[in-house]
Amino acid sequence: MIEPLLVEMRKSFELLKMAEKKLDTERKEFEESLSEVFSNIQEKDADAAAEAFRKSGVKQSPKVNRVVIGEIAKTLGQPPIHYGNTGNEAYLFVKKILGIKVAQAAATVVKEALKKQGSELIKDVEKQ
Repeated sequence: MIEPLLVEMRKSFELLKMAEKKLDTERKEFEESLSEVFSNIQEKDADAAAEAFRKSGVKQSPKVNRVVIGEIAKTLGQPPIHYGNTGNEAYLFVKKILGIKVAQAAATVVKEALKKQGSELIKDVEKQ
């Protein structure tokens, strides 16, 4: 009864470790050009991070966005989630640094991932 849940948790943990390793590799690619941005994110100063990002001259791309969003989520301990007319702190950080469209897209990805996880968990419980 509990065995399938443990197997699923191990798989999820391994996938999470692989994703973190990929993000760390991508982060190293931008370590020099975005160091001030990362520093400001770690200090939880969205305004300074946004200004540093603009000054860095680094153009937005899916990889850059992923790295910045990953740094924000890691620092704040939460993914960007949009609700109502606003969002959580991570969402507001992403919105300030990368813009509203990127923030909304990131929040949508998080929402879909949570839905998928929830439905898979319900299916696993129903099988038992």
